Amino acid sequence: MKPADKDRIGKMLAVVATMIGAPIPSPNVLSNYIQFLSEYPQDLIDIMGKHVIDTHRYNTFPRVADFVEPVKELLWARQRNMKDLRQTRIDYLGHE
Repeated sequence: MKPADKDRIGKMLAVVATMIGAPIPSPNVLSNYIQFLSEYPQDLIDIMGKHVIDTHRYNTFPRVADFVEPVKELLWARQRNMKDLRQTRIDYLGHE
């Protein structure tokens, strides 16, 4: 799974802040958010942003956990599927 583009993560965070009426965090804090979230694939970043906009109830900037929570199980399932596919390929190549 290819990690997300850091510029796109920054734009998503800015859109979230605007949509929920929260101030954008300081550059240092924002950099930490971007660094942490950049480990996720881009399509999950998009899901994170939409979820936070749809569910965040306060005009405070969401915690990292607010972004990550809706995609944790999806990411786990993808990782599990990739592991299963690799094992299947290893098994297949081992029987040739």
